[in-house]
Amino acid sequence: MTSTERRRPTTEVASAPADDPSPSATAVDAPRSADLDFAPRTIPCAGGRSVTIRAMDGLDVDGLDDLYRRLDSEDRYCRFFSAGVLARPSIERIASIGARGGFGVVAVEGDDPSVRLPILAEATFAPLPDGDAELAITVERRWRGWLGPYLMDLLFEVAAQRGVPNLEAEILATNRRMLAVARSRGYVMCDHDGWSTLRLLMGAVSPDPVWPAGAGRPRVLVESPGGRWHGEDALREAGASVLVCPGPARRGRSCPAMCGRTCALAAGADLIIMGLPVDEPHRPALLDAHRELHGETPVHITRRDDAADGPTPARGRGSEVVDAALDALAALDPTATS
Repeated sequence: MTSTERRRPTTEVASAPADDPSPSATAVDAPRSADLDFAPRTIPCAGGRSVTIRAMDGLDVDGLDDLYRRLDSEDRYCRFFSAGVLARPSIERIASIGARGGFGVVAVEGDDPSVRLPILAEATFAPLPDGDAELAITVERRWRGWLGPYLMDLLFEVAAQRGVPNLEAEILATNRRMLAVARSRGYVMCDHDGWSTLRLLMGAVSPDPVWPAGAGRPRVLVESPGGRWHGEDALREAGASVLVCPGPARRGRSCPAMCGRTCALAAGADLIIMGLPVDEPHRPALLDAHRELHGETPVHITRRDDAADGPTPARGRGSEVVDAALDALAALDPTATS
């Protein structure tokens, strides 16, 4: 999979307008079990309307082209990192995702799954080399609010059925609505390019994410507000695989450790860096939980001012903190991290 194919962020850009044809209270529940062939689902909406969600196939190229052309330039940029009209070969590739080992659905109005136009929304996940998959969602503006989260739940449902450990998403840092949808599932940050794009990791087979199969060792889990820590690049340059958890207060879904459950990321890490500020109210309880549940994983506690977001400064504030973290990394037993 090329880097271009990986950089296709999700877009669910706007909240629902007052006249949005939202589904009834029962229909907005998370999708229930579906077989891998995915039988169409019809969702009753207000005013006697309905939406049918069916599998995407190669005959949807024209409908997808029409959907993407109806997006404004901002929405297209959120979805494809480009405001231009998507080339037809790229649309054909999206439409054929099922034939390439992925999964895709489209939403059409009414209760007839054979309808091709117009497509109201599409949602896909594409397999990644490490066994995870990358999700993407596009929703027409007037159908936003409920349909995006519903499709997100559907992707996770099918991914779990297929044994996909995690779903990843490349999201613009300015796409607050999509970040809110991702936050509701609980995520950790696996990468970012500074302040423009974020790469999130969310659990599919289980509610909580796990280390990707391709993550090398040593593995470092950082607890830091916002899912960023200014020393993470230095850790990666030192050869570590790094995931950054935003901490219990910002995680969205309940933190497993704070609920008395083993956290797969903490248990599978070779080092935990506690980067939450001293005055963060959950910090003491989280430290206690790590000691009780993940006692075999060493915890490196940084000083109060370690939680600054952004890239590692070349000098001045933060450099001693990063050096101390690198020393903790170097002190790990090589036989325990191989």
